[in-house]
Amino acid sequence: MSKRRDPLMNSNPYYEDRNLLPEQKLWKGVLGQAIQDFVQSISERYDSEKWVSLQNMDFRFVCELAGFSSEYIYRKTLIAKEEQSGKRP
Repeated sequence: MSKRRDPLMNSNPYYEDRNLLPEQKLWKGVLGQAIQDFVQSISERYDSEKWVSLQNMDFRFVCELAGFSSEYIYRKTLIAKEEQSGKRP
């Protein structure tokens, strides 16, 4: 695992996994892949746009299982998507 700061997570990369349970690490990976699909994917964008939503209980539950606030992750994901599409400096 690379020790660089993830712009979507509000943590120090050197310590972020130290106190996580194995299950939290798993759900963190699931959440990270879903966010990457949402921000970068073209072919599966519709499905990921439906999933990454505060109205989606699965999204909120996975955020919780990974140890993150769904509101924080959602807000940061929207910012990353805007930056990726060039709408934000």
